[in-house]
Amino acid sequence: MSWTIPKSGGGKAEKAPAGNHLAILVGLIDMGRQWQEPFNATKDKGYWAWRAYFVWELTEERIAGTGTNHVIAIDLSHSTNEKSKLRKWVEARTGRPLVEPFDPTTELGQACLLNVVMKGDYPRVEGMAALPKGFAVPRPTYPVTAVSLAEFRAGTPVPEWVPYLFGSPLEDHIRACEQIGGQRPRSRKKAEPASVEGGYEEYSDAADVPF
Repeated sequence: MSWTIPKSGGGKAEKAPAGNHLAILVGLIDMGRQWQEPFNATKDKGYWAWRAYFVWELTEERIAGTGTNHVIAIDLSHSTNEKSKLRKWVEARTGRPLVEPFDPTTELGQACLLNVVMKGDYPRVEGMAALPKGFAVPRPTYPVTAVSLAEFRAGTPVPEWVPYLFGSPLEDHIRACEQIGGQRPRSRKKAEPASVEGGYEEYSDAADVPF
């Protein structure tokens, strides 16, 4: 699931362009244990899975008419399972096997080539690759930020530049986590559009790896 930060002042949001982009991870937000709907409601059961929101700045993609770069995000299972996207992407960026225990905050401020594709009319993070050696990396313009669930519960806000998830502020999703909301949310139909900025990502029932 991927989104671009909307333009301020209303109007239709400009979407991040497809392609391979120089990107820096500027945000990592702990979402707690989120309810995951089953793939097949007649055969499978839903489950709670720890997820985190990863936010990249596309450092060479300016939002038209602003002094602000595009930001794009995806929520991932906070897992180092061999099949997890988090593990595959970190290993692709570093060119090395991931060493456990793994602290995902070590990815903050790291640059990569981020592959963005269009899924229908919406941009989506598809994967990442390492930068060539000696490649010049500009400084991010957004503050590199991590917010743990404990910090959120203590009052630390989610930065205003963090994109919405499924058309809603990320705070709404965090408050619906098992640790805070404590109840299974209403089911979302798979065919239902996520939002004008969003799409769907497959889920992985893997081991939890909290911040």
